[in-house]
Amino acid sequence: MTQVRWSLTAGNDLQDIEDFIARDSVLHAITFVDRVVESAETLLKTPRIGRIVPEFSHPDLREVLFRA
Repeated sequence: MTQVRWSLTAGNDLQDIEDFIARDSVLHAITFVDRVVESAETLLKTPRIGRIVPEFSHPDLREVLFRA
């Protein structure tokens, strides 16, 4: 079963990014975070689409690079 799990650091970073964007626009902050989460969730449907995390070299540990 495929799962998408966020590391504690990644979750905290995403929250910090949302807080930063929200200083100017709450709507844009929410939209941005939604897009990041949706991008990561593509791994649920196509788990091999992400690249293997180079630091770990484990074939089941994948990451999706997001471009805003």
